[in-house]
Amino acid sequence: MQPDDQERVVDLGCGLKKTPGAVGLDREPLPGVDVVCDLSERPWPLDDASVDRLLAFHIVEHLPDLLVFMEEAHRALKTGGTLEIEVPHGATLRYLGDPTHQMPITCSTFRYFEPGYHYNFYSNARFTVVRNDLVMPDRFFAPFWRWLWSRRMWTTERWLVRLGVDFSMRVLLRKVPLD
Repeated sequence: MQPDDQERVVDLGCGLKKTPGAVGLDREPLPGVDVVCDLSERPWPLDDASVDRLLAFHIVEHLPDLLVFMEEAHRALKTGGTLEIEVPHGATLRYLGDPTHQMPITCSTFRYFEPGYHYNFYSNARFTVVRNDLVMPDRFFAPFWRWLWSRRMWTTERWLVRLGVDFSMRVLLRKVPLD
């Protein structure tokens, strides 16, 4: 059991690469997995408003329903808690070439969950997008593309897809309480 003043971090779909200090959830009982559960099913074995940080590195694209994932993340996070997601872009060969990928994600996907977004009436999960970073190998002039991404994300996204560059995104979201 963690002391009340210690940050509670949960690594969702941790596989064999659980973040040190985090509680690892995965559907397979692999070494390092602390809790075996299927993240596509509700409820996750986490109490309401009990987690400070959720990490989801290369797991969201494998799930069948993003709304279920985001609603469970919202439920488990404390108000102001963060959800950090890394995914391959949904139009890259890295995404398209993996038959286990089910959920394509683009640079604007998580805007759906922002308060005030006019088409987000299918879910009550609300998050603020704090950061949306480009992740790619340095051999593709990564510093230039990251700089351009920080200024013109949607234009950069289109160019990288057209050029056939395999890239990922790392998005940091902050839970917004429901009204």
